[in-house]
Amino acid sequence: MMMRLGLIRDVGYNVRVFTKRKSGMFQLRATAGVTCGTSWPIQARPLVIGRESGCEVKIPDPVVSRRHCEISLANDTVNLRTLSSRNPVFVNGKPSEGCTLQIGDEIRVGRAVFFIASGGSRDTHGSSDETEDLPGDVLAEEQSVYLSTRPVGEGVKVVPQTEDDFHELFRLSRSLSRVTSQAELIKIVGNALKAHFHPDHSWLLLNYEEEERLVTFQTETPPPDKESVPPPRRLMMSSLRERKGTLVPEHITDNSEKTTRFTMVAPIFFGDRKIGSLAFQRKGAERAYTTRDLHFFVALAHIAAPFFKAIERIESLETENERLRLIAEKTPRLVGSSKTMRRLQSMIATVAPSMHPVLIQGATGTGKELVAGLIHELSDRANGPMVIVNCAAIPRELFEGEFFGHERGAFTGATERRIGLLEQSDGGTLFLDEIGDLSLEHQARILRAIETGQFRRVGGKKEIKADFRVIAATNKEIAKQIRKGAFREDLFHRLNGVMFNISPLSQRRHDIPELAQHFLDMACAKTKGPQRRFAPEAIQYMLSRAWPGNVRELKYAVEAANIFCRGDTINIKDLQVASELRETEEVPLSLEEMQRRHIKKVIEYTDGNMQEAARILGIGRSTLYNKLGE
Repeated sequence: MMMRLGLIRDVGYNVRVFTKRKSGMFQLRATAGVTCGTSWPIQARPLVIGRESGCEVKIPDPVVSRRHCEISLANDTVNLRTLSSRNPVFVNGKPSEGCTLQIGDEIRVGRAVFFIASGGSRDTHGSSDETEDLPGDVLAEEQSVYLSTRPVGEGVKVVPQTEDDFHELFRLSRSLSRVTSQAELIKIVGNALKAHFHPDHSWLLLNYEEEERLVTFQTETPPPDKESVPPPRRLMMSSLRERKGTLVPEHITDNSEKTTRFTMVAPIFFGDRKIGSLAFQRKGAERAYTTRDLHFFVALAHIAAPFFKAIERIESLETENERLRLIAEKTPRLVGSSKTMRRLQSMIATVAPSMHPVLIQGATGTGKELVAGLIHELSDRANGPMVIVNCAAIPRELFEGEFFGHERGAFTGATERRIGLLEQSDGGTLFLDEIGDLSLEHQARILRAIETGQFRRVGGKKEIKADFRVIAATNKEIAKQIRKGAFREDLFHRLNGVMFNISPLSQRRHDIPELAQHFLDMACAKTKGPQRRFAPEAIQYMLSRAWPGNVRELKYAVEAANIFCRGDTINIKDLQVASELRETEEVPLSLEEMQRRHIKKVIEYTDGNMQEAARILGIGRSTLYNKLGE
């Protein structure tokens, strides 16, 4: 049975090591300042620190008070108490007026730095510890001689062990540069630690995204007792918080034999990013671990740090690439290589991950719902629902019940509770299609719900909250609607986080051949027919048409042409047959109306170039203007 002398306790992490204590088993050790390298036993009689000559620990520093603070032992507990000083005492980097100290705690008084260690010294009762005084240390990364670019500073009495240490660290960095996974990285670090220190127990505490993960390394010779040894979690967290390595020696009695246990901890940092901390314990070592070993251990952790960050980044990118690949497989892509479409695709990729509301404006058939679907699929809400509300199709008298839901008995015919579209979109996206057709009355009703996500079912008294992202679309120019008084300006501002304007097909004719072939490939696959292509004259025919129904009209025309085609190539007559069939379903037009429509189509084809339109029509510009004014 092993009895431990010393105490490590952290209530925050529920880690306790129950110990048997003995007076005189604690020391105050100086690691920086004029007293660096000196140690004092902590006893019942207070150990006074200050500038006065009568102080047990004298610090000739003007920022230190005559009697600054005192440290004493009472009921097997080390206590710190400030005295007459106006300047604070820092314990583990935080100002303190008084507290309980534990092994490994750092105390800073002015420019002097101390830490609490276990050690053998005579106490006030005259008894003495039978073991030798053991060195301990606290070491910041920049103090490590293996990492420093400057000569070892004053007060750091350390010389690199041998060139073998440098070669070992270099071999470690080469091995780490070849890793491709976190598991492989952890294994190499564990093996390096094992080869150099031969620990009884060793741990790695990772701190990714504020979530802890404890890795316990396998030892070469597992302990005979199967009792799990807890990690020095408090020291590991303190090391990570203070960015300092720690060496803590302790006298212990193991199976009635006195021996020494060494605990060493080092932080793993990448810039300001906390990666984790590395620790090991070993008892009965052939030699006492010293500050030289701590220098090597801190360097080992420091060298591993960027590889942890790199693997984290690589695995994050692989996960994101897999997510985008899955999205690409199940999401229809935007077809078109024009500058307009490239800009639209870039905007979608930029806006999708945010929570900003989106307003999409575009003529009928331009693909507003497709854009809304892509924004949803590329967002963090892709696993949630996308609820589509056709604002123009819901009858006025049913709108509130459909939108907000209703309670049982709220009105005649409400025989059961109904969950509304707002509530159904919780955790996902609410797509308000044709929002411009919503009446002013209903615009006012949905205003608060859109802004706060809070609403009540019809006939209900309980306030309901739903978490949804709003995407709205309209074929109307909302700015004109606001000026006409047909659309509420306050609702517009709540919907218009980011505005997308989708150009009609007549303004991006370069996309027509690519879109037509895409729709043809889809139609051939759907009908399980042969793969077909367009004849050059058929492409020219499609380029010459105005396509007032935009992409939707082009899609239907291609699908119909595919049905009437009897060969492997779509010709003009196949497209014309489809167009004639649709035109025969319309009400016959007068000759003047047919002429006016034809003139508008030609003007759209020339992108508003009136001189070019007049040339195609075979009339003068003045005649063209006269016909437009008729």
